[in-house]
Amino acid sequence: MEIKISSEKSLYDNISSYYDASKKAKNKLSNMEKLIEAARKDLEKKINEKEVKKESLQKKQKMEWFEKFHWFYTSNNFLVISGRDKKSNETIVKKHLEKEDIYFHSEIVGAAHTIVKNGIKAGKEDLEEAAVFAGIFSKAWTAGLHNIDVYSVNAEQVSKSAPSGQSIGTGEFMIYGKRKYFKNVSLNFAVGIQIEKDSYKIISGPVSSVKKHCKVLRELIQGPSIKSISAKKLQFLFSKESGIRPSIDELIRMIPEKTTISP
Repeated sequence: MEIKISSEKSLYDNISSYYDASKKAKNKLSNMEKLIEAARKDLEKKINEKEVKKESLQKKQKMEWFEKFHWFYTSNNFLVISGRDKKSNETIVKKHLEKEDIYFHSEIVGAAHTIVKNGIKAGKEDLEEAAVFAGIFSKAWTAGLHNIDVYSVNAEQVSKSAPSGQSIGTGEFMIYGKRKYFKNVSLNFAVGIQIEKDSYKIISGPVSSVKKHCKVLRELIQGPSIKSISAKKLQFLFSKESGIRPSIDELIRMIPEKTTISP
């Protein structure tokens, strides 16, 4: 910085002039910093308002009757439902198993009852996906098994009538007649966001079906993580990739126990 001394002023007056100039410069700097800070806050506000507006446009779709169960849509849009516990297993068969449906069950104790609605019209791909789903929501997944045998039967082969002298508990049914087996079913699973105009829905199920319905998805694998931890990670990833931040609770409802996100 070049300093000019006036010969017409005393030393005191020269110093005083530079002191006054420095005060003005500091005031200008302070005002400029205030303007920059105000501009930054205004920009942040606009960005936040834009994000809130974006999120407000993406509302969760209306809950359907089948969402109280485990559920998914196959690649060709056949609805598949599966029980969450003994009570819902009982409800699925007693109230929702109809003549046109196909029933699935995996070959392991404690497996959920699974139904393909209007399954008699479903193709090979849809039935194979239903078999995967039946295996996922059984103890095979939490036990760390990667493959399991699953069978299917027609609706009329499922009965609450036990042989003479035997009783059947809640969520238990007898299977009569020939079974169709799906051997060594691979347990693959994914969760995604289905976006339609101004609403969204969380979708889960076999990887092939989720890929058909969602552009934003994550594959899940068996692991030590509890559902809440995996749900929090999914929430972060989905928010980052789609701008939609689903609730932890709705994500937890869509995934099995002992699940982690595939690397």
